[in-house]
Amino acid sequence: MAPLPNEFDFLSDPSLDPEVKKTLLAGLLEEKRHARDNALKVMEAESSQALEKKKFWHNTPLMLALVGTISVFANGLVAYVQAGRTTSDTITLKQLEAQLKESEERSKADRERQLSELKQQMGQQTSEAEARRAATKEEREFAFKIIERELGKTGDSASRAEVLLFLARAGILNSLNRPELEKMALVQIQRSGRNVQEIGIPPTLGMSEEGYTFVNLESINLEKVIVIIDAKSHTIVRRADEVDVTVRQSAESLLRLVGAAQFTKFSVRNGNSIWVKSTAVTLVRRIPGEETQLGLEGLGGKYQGVREEPETVVDQLNVTPPLAKLTMGSAGDAKPFWVKGSAVSSISAATNLANSRSIVKLASGQQGAKEDVSTAREIINAHGGRIGLATGDRR
Repeated sequence: MAPLPNEFDFLSDPSLDPEVKKTLLAGLLEEKRHARDNALKVMEAESSQALEKKKFWHNTPLMLALVGTISVFANGLVAYVQAGRTTSDTITLKQLEAQLKESEERSKADRERQLSELKQQMGQQTSEAEARRAATKEEREFAFKIIERELGKTGDSASRAEVLLFLARAGILNSLNRPELEKMALVQIQRSGRNVQEIGIPPTLGMSEEGYTFVNLESINLEKVIVIIDAKSHTIVRRADEVDVTVRQSAESLLRLVGAAQFTKFSVRNGNSIWVKSTAVTLVRRIPGEETQLGLEGLGGKYQGVREEPETVVDQLNVTPPLAKLTMGSAGDAKPFWVKGSAVSSISAATNLANSRSIVKLASGQQGAKEDVSTAREIINAHGGRIGLATGDRR
């Protein structure tokens, strides 16, 4: 594409708005068109005057023919010049329109790029702010846990004040109002008559509570975790086929690691919260005078007690397929119990078990049922059991 004349340099100016460029371009072209038309009119007038002056002596047939020829040639020349000018203007206009379109597209692309960068920047700032808030919240919760645990190891106020002062000076409580906490600790120590300068590391710091042995969370196989108990200052973890362990992390932190959706929340006798892996529950029952008992895969015949009613437990577990419902107890006091169909290893007739016609055996233990063997097998197989089906005896 041929370069544009200098008078069109403003079209390459990125600071001008495209609409302003269009207005300036239209005015410039109109001005050039007027100038060209005026020049042609002057040329025609001068030609006419010259012909009139010579008319009186060019009246011969030869001269008249010559004049006609010259007139035709002049008119053709003018038409040629005008056509050339029109073609040049058309080419120039197309060039300018193409350049304007290119400039508009470039401006649009720049605006879209700037908008995209702004959105990305705002999204990143929002994510960073949210991360900072979450980190601050977790840090504060951790500090509260430390205070609760360490202050609970000693009885008198002066000893607790020493622990609080040590934690504040060690920087563990920086996420809280450290100056006020340190001030309160100093006041309590002074009231007890002790010398603040002699305060060192509290003797109870780092001692295990209630005889529990704490382990690192990294040492636990999270896939084997079936029960998580919130003991306030620590968390008790029960694992399939392994002994219970205790960790300092909160139950909520542990749930995030093992997958909270796999666990159902209940409560134990002392009011603490407990989370049970839903798919690990093989038996739900309630013996008169006792709390609801949960049989769990991997507990070796032990049961986990919860305060909720058995019906509530089954509803909240909400497993697929649902647990099979059978009955137990005497004729006048029959109670329901539920078993996981796929966990039942066999069903046999009850010969020496009072108020029972069949015995349902699971890895977590056995339970007598008022239903006979055939009825119990039908109910259990309808809920995921495989008793007497496909391979093996399993009757």
